[in-house]
Amino acid sequence: MMDHATRPNSPIALCLGILAATAGIAALSTDSLLILACGSVIAIAVTLLWRVGEPPVLFMAAGIQLSQVIVPPLHASSMGVPLEDAWLHVGNMTQTTWFALAALLSLVVGMWCGHLGARPIASVMRLEATSWSPRTAFVLCVATLFLSAALSLIGSMYEGLRQPLLAASRVDWVGAFVLTYVCAAQRRGLIYVLLITLFEVAKGFSGFFADFKEIFIVLFVGFAAGTPRLGPRAVITGAILAGIVLALGTFWSAVKTDYRKYVSQGSGQQTVLVSADDQFTYLMDRVSEFDGEAMEFGLDRLAKRWGYLDLLTATMRNVPAQLPFENGALIGTAVLHVLQPRFLFPDKPPLPSDTDIAVRYSGLGLDKGGNAVNTSISLGYVAELYIDFGIVGALVAMFILGFLAGRVVRYLTASTALPAILSSGLAVVFMMSMASFEQALVKMIGSAVTTFIVILALRSLLLPYLLSIFGPAAAVKLGVDLPHGAGRMDAGT
Repeated sequence: MMDHATRPNSPIALCLGILAATAGIAALSTDSLLILACGSVIAIAVTLLWRVGEPPVLFMAAGIQLSQVIVPPLHASSMGVPLEDAWLHVGNMTQTTWFALAALLSLVVGMWCGHLGARPIASVMRLEATSWSPRTAFVLCVATLFLSAALSLIGSMYEGLRQPLLAASRVDWVGAFVLTYVCAAQRRGLIYVLLITLFEVAKGFSGFFADFKEIFIVLFVGFAAGTPRLGPRAVITGAILAGIVLALGTFWSAVKTDYRKYVSQGSGQQTVLVSADDQFTYLMDRVSEFDGEAMEFGLDRLAKRWGYLDLLTATMRNVPAQLPFENGALIGTAVLHVLQPRFLFPDKPPLPSDTDIAVRYSGLGLDKGGNAVNTSISLGYVAELYIDFGIVGALVAMFILGFLAGRVVRYLTASTALPAILSSGLAVVFMMSMASFEQALVKMIGSAVTTFIVILALRSLLLPYLLSIFGPAAAVKLGVDLPHGAGRMDAGT
């Protein structure tokens, strides 16, 4: 076991592997320098934000956004064509990619600076894991699932409390993280992780938008934290998770248009009007029909949906050529909106729709054909920072955002109010609020602030209560289970 004061090392082998793979792709690309830059930024993010044996929550948030930036050039390379030819002709996309990489590099450096001096928790978490059994962690995870469902239901009934209760409903990610970490650290009980994963995927596909990717993000962080070294087992686990996510994303991208028409019964509304049995039957029929042509179509659609540089490119073409920089107006509106929570200011006017803002600053006709009514299309927070401050100002703003995120994660994981495993789960919940490149600035700031406040409440009230009922100490008292390596307690003693 690592010494309590020893900081784990960054995964150098993984960085070298990323650089080697990037070099191979760059050799076949029409823009080798850009591809090499993509790989280099990822390697830097791994080096600065990932410590083996600790939850890579900061890297998770930065890595998801980086994937949205590097997908377009990688997709173009796979087709053997320049970036502008593989994507929509909305401006100089190569220049935009360089700017987006610089912006995310600034975010990464800010996260690293904000997290400097953080308490190493790898050895603490591994010691805590020995007091859990996979069964106990599974029971806690199920309890958080029920709590999450209850909070979501209450939030749907009270408009003024919807946002904080929606943030609180993400407590199930804490349960999923604890379960994944305990099973990974003890190398047993993976059937429980599989059950939770299948449930979350089924729940995701039962909705209109198929929100299933979050569980895999939590699994990644949990397995990465619970693995003391990145050996072949860890590489295989990561490859399996990535393959499953890619397969599900490809399938969903291929069928989602027809599926949404079916479940909404052609109403054009974002609602499900058919039974769960009909949904399941429809999806199984599509699975049986899924072939190589459908897979190719789905992969192309997935790449073009996940890669999110189009609107940033159009915005950089349109601002300041057609519209002037806003000099902080957008972020000022976002901060003011957050400082006036709706449950205290019920008459607060609604913000302009994301689509209206995107149409204004990108100069694209996104509102044609009913898109403004049926779909919310966001510029992304980086584009809005560019509109406010230009290139240099946006890079500074990204560093500040990263620094604040690093500080919050450092604060959450340093707390002794809860076991370090649960505190790390709360850090996952917080960083998930900042893990989308396409998120509107006001929504990202609002979500981050609301989530942080809710986390403080969860840490002080709900989670200690759940831990007292479903945690390892309660399980031992009831004679239900014992830590790994101990004999089973007799219920009558």
